[in-house]
Amino acid sequence: MNLTPPAIQAAPRTLQRSQFQGRVNGLATDLHTLKNASGATVSVCNYGARIVQIVMPNARGDRGDVALGFNDLAGLLRPSPQGVPSMGAFIGRYANRIGLAQLPLNGQLYSLAPNSGGHSLHGGPGGSRYQVFSAQQLSATQLELRHQFTPANDGFPGTLALTLTYTLSESNALSIAWLAQAIDAPTVASFTSHVFFNLCGAGSVNDHTLQLHASRFLPLNAQGLPTGDLRSTCGTPFDCASPTRLAHGLSGSGSIHPQIALCGGYDHHWAIDAWDGSLKTIGRVSEPSSGRTLEIFSTEPGVQVFTANGLDAAHCGFAKHSGLCVEPSYFPDSPKHAHFPSTQLAAGQSRAGQVVYAFGAV
Repeated sequence: MNLTPPAIQAAPRTLQRSQFQGRVNGLATDLHTLKNASGATVSVCNYGARIVQIVMPNARGDRGDVALGFNDLAGLLRPSPQGVPSMGAFIGRYANRIGLAQLPLNGQLYSLAPNSGGHSLHGGPGGSRYQVFSAQQLSATQLELRHQFTPANDGFPGTLALTLTYTLSESNALSIAWLAQAIDAPTVASFTSHVFFNLCGAGSVNDHTLQLHASRFLPLNAQGLPTGDLRSTCGTPFDCASPTRLAHGLSGSGSIHPQIALCGGYDHHWAIDAWDGSLKTIGRVSEPSSGRTLEIFSTEPGVQVFTANGLDAAHCGFAKHSGLCVEPSYFPDSPKHAHFPSTQLAAGQSRAGQVVYAFGAV
């Protein structure tokens, strides 16, 4: 039983649609807001298919922001510290890193544009977080967005057509579903959602608890790339089989685990137990002061957990460890590791995926 009184949260930010209307790369940007009958809302800018606000009730019924985001298009566009360009965005055509920006595919080696320490991160400089999607609001609770990746705009081989659908249910669950098709050549595809959650609405996420149905994680080398090992979480801060307070891993009780020290917090990938491609529960987040909970469902083989280690309040208004990203996807740098689930698509082949973030309060 939770004996901590739920915090009364300040009213949510008021977003003005006009503040998100403009042009990026010659294409019109806009803000679309999904709203259900109980008053929960999800606001999405079509620049990067970016979730800029999620408003959910706490255990007392007070509605508040539970996702970090900016109040206008200018905030989304300005240069910012590590992490901010991804804030709220839908990530593709390849989520996470491809080492040294070198992509091996069908016996050929493709050179990609590096954008993070010599590596390709989140699709590189032409990735979806920097693209304007076409958008159509289908109903009060559903938004469809489309984008076509081409070698000319992101440097990856082949044309890849993407349809993305956001749906807010009456039970306060946000579904993010996608269908991607390789049009004319083999390519790779891995997608995720990069929302920065804070279930109490402000402050650090140290008191959030995380539970994952994942008993192995991917250790990183000094360059932040997976070594190829799938290591047991047992006896490490990555063991989240039961609800684990994030501060346990971020601060440690004594010496900090070297993998946590390497990244300044969590920025690691877990392999989902018994993955079979079906939509199923992979984890749960809770926050005691608000009573809010977040259950995560996914079709993907892994999940990246990131504790906003690069945020800097002086430069972007959001402090280090003020957000928690739970990003289901395929494994980072999988084209270099044959034993990782394959991200390859043949010409004409499609891949569907889905993540559901289900909010609750206790």
